Amino acid sequence: MASARSVICNGHSRPIPQIQFKDTEDGLFLISACLDNRPMLRDGPSGDWIGSFVGHNGAVWCAHLNSNATRAVTASADFTAKYWCALTGKMLHSFDHRHIVRATAFSKDDTK
Repeated sequence: MASARSVICNGHSRPIPQIQFKDTEDGLFLISACLDNRPMLRDGPSGDWIGSFVGHNGAVWCAHLNSNATRAVTASADFTAKYWCALTGKMLHSFDHRHIVRATAFSKDDTK
């Protein structure tokens, strides 16, 4: 059994309500939702910062990666869910809602 080690990931300035690890053929990735409005993508084993998803104007409650970690989706207190290219950090679409959005997910086949 491999020994576990702690990794400290600096960068967020507010609490983190949710994280997700995604194991892909290209490696292990970590996405974090944060109340500082900036979800972050990191290398899973090292915790090294890869990039931030910039575009929300409110706390981000949830963030998920698709199965191969090329797309991300986030849910925010700014009444939007956003769809991102995880390779470039570019926002691909913003879905407006009438209330705070607290959850997101991809379907198992990544089509939704």
